[in-house]
Amino acid sequence: MQFSLIPWRLTRDPYRILVAEAMLKRTQVRQIEPVYISFLKKYPDLLSLKDSPVYELLSALGQLSLHYKVLLLYDMTTVLFNKNSRMIPSNYLELLNLPGISHHLASAFRFSTWGYPEALIDTNTMGIVCKRFDITMVDSLRRIKKFMELMILLVDRQPPREYNYALLELADRRCTKRSAPECSGCPVEKICKTGSNRLKV
Repeated sequence: MQFSLIPWRLTRDPYRILVAEAMLKRTQVRQIEPVYISFLKKYPDLLSLKDSPVYELLSALGQLSLHYKVLLLYDMTTVLFNKNSRMIPSNYLELLNLPGISHHLASAFRFSTWGYPEALIDTNTMGIVCKRFDITMVDSLRRIKKFMELMILLVDRQPPREYNYALLELADRRCTKRSAPECSGCPVEKICKTGSNRLKV
């Protein structure tokens, strides 16, 4: 599957990926992309973020409702520099100790930056797994241990980054939330419960 040329998927730079992941929370990719590019031109690294007044950071967002996300990035940067570290940690527990870093964001950051075999847990990837195994999709699944174990078990250990991005592409192009899934021609149709059921109709 050919991946979309989304800028944060073309880098392994921890800072740039962290900025993207922070901005992406509850916001669509298409809204984020121009703001992300503009933001990084002004603030290309942790030091430039640390040395900028908060009001300048907020004005860099335009009209998008991302203010709290940038404040979290600013707080993360402050914590890192107070610890005499200019490096964003790769350790899972150390990431969780930073302001605003959830389990979801820590996992997404680790697989996309360093290629750790982490599962990307969001409504898109959960939806695909639910269709694959004919599971009723509810948000509370992310709090069910067996479902989380299934998500982790499915991760391809060799290219986890590519695996997770492929799930996102599949969700965007085939298993969309905007309409019924387009099963015909889907690369996993034959092993998907939803796809197999449609083939029988």
